[in-house]
Amino acid sequence: MIGELYQFWNGVEKSKGNESEPSLSIAATDPYSDFNDSLLFDLSDEGTPTISIKNLYIDEFDQGAFILSSQLDDPIDFRIEWDTPKDLEGDPFEGKIMARRVVATGAVNGELAYDALPPLGPGNIVTVPARRAVKIWLNVDAHGGSPGKYRSTVRAFPVLGNLDPISASLEIEVVDLKMPKEFPLSLCVWDYVPNRWFPSNTDAVMKDMRDHGVNVFPRPGCEPKGEVDQQGRLQMDWSPLETELKRIGEGSVLLFHFHEPPIKHPETIDPEVKTRYQEQYLTALRDYLADRGRSYDSYAFYPIDEPGYAYGGRIPVLRETATMLHQVDPKFRV
Repeated sequence: MIGELYQFWNGVEKSKGNESEPSLSIAATDPYSDFNDSLLFDLSDEGTPTISIKNLYIDEFDQGAFILSSQLDDPIDFRIEWDTPKDLEGDPFEGKIMARRVVATGAVNGELAYDALPPLGPGNIVTVPARRAVKIWLNVDAHGGSPGKYRSTVRAFPVLGNLDPISASLEIEVVDLKMPKEFPLSLCVWDYVPNRWFPSNTDAVMKDMRDHGVNVFPRPGCEPKGEVDQQGRLQMDWSPLETELKRIGEGSVLLFHFHEPPIKHPETIDPEVKTRYQEQYLTALRDYLADRGRSYDSYAFYPIDEPGYAYGGRIPVLRETATMLHQVDPKFRV
């Protein structure tokens, strides 16, 4: 019953092998659906499942997936093969296909997550443990391919023994659309990098985010640090900002996450004097960015996270900060 519910909720299509050897199966499934390697599929249904990859853009990647299930008492090796997909006119799909195994890895919270995707390697050999299942991704790369609908067959051949291969249909649809090189929409990821899980490699993490379309970066701590010296002059440390500007790259938007400029000054300071230092800070920040080719559209202020939290108690702070910023420069974005 549990296996049937799992198949229903995850859109699994099953296929059985030889009637005399009802111990192996192949099932088409969604690449991102949950997977449990101990849930084995019954083989009561007939028919060939279909691994379907639709709406694949030109020069983009997508994936389909299937599950190999074994009820044998011993591990079994499969060799995964597929014919070159062809359209109705017989023209071949000129992109690339790679098989990857979905592998469980330890998550930060102590749970197992099927997140690793190592390629099967030479021969496309995969081992299915005794009375277990494995999930396989088929990565499809449409670079070099033409728009069209292509069909093929994926086969899993038992390497040893007299067991028959099991198979699934493969359908690939490449649509006549191509993504622009520069993503036209804004994409923001609250990354908290570096953090206790990723204390290093910040540059590599940020580059990977840019490569995947992230172009709005909230970066707590990136703002320059101000300090009032003994002569009453405001000194600015620009090094944190310089580092972040290099990391986010050109064309990205930087969000400054503070509700008032971070200025170190004497504990007792006249409010009007404090306001003047804040105005100096914000003006210097604007000019510093402008000198480096960054217009008002390339940055914004993000004073409060989740202003509606705690029944809206943070909203007055947001309003006060926005008022202060716009008094200095009405073009500041909040």
